[in-house]
Amino acid sequence: MADGNSGIGAGEVRALIRYVMRHVKPKWGARVAVISNAKALKQHIADTCGLPFIDTAAEHLGECTGTDSDVRDTLIDFALLARAGEIFSWSHYPWKSGFSYWYAVLHAIPFVQIPPLGMGERLKRRLVYMRWRAIQLASALGLIRN
Repeated sequence: MADGNSGIGAGEVRALIRYVMRHVKPKWGARVAVISNAKALKQHIADTCGLPFIDTAAEHLGECTGTDSDVRDTLIDFALLARAGEIFSWSHYPWKSGFSYWYAVLHAIPFVQIPPLGMGERLKRRLVYMRWRAIQLASALGLIRN
């Protein structure tokens, strides 16, 4: 399950796909359903990882603004979760998906929160840049010799 697509960077998407390929697919094969409120992200993960794509729209039913098809699609997602042997969840936000988490808790299905992805790569690049910049400044100030 992936939660949201607002502000998701390409690095995060690549890291999420790597995670699925390294940790989810080896264990579950093609018996994985990608559920997301970000249709384009869901389609991309399914296509890239060779997983089935189930075209459902996510709706927050607690807001009571959904149509009959929104309710149907949410029930389809619940049915998919009901058949899960394990639920993997990733969110771009600092919280986990309540939709999948509480379903897992209520039905005693193992729940794996995928850690934030892509941040490590950005942090490494930033640290390398900062080190390079510090050397440049120290050299310009005559504090070190090249």
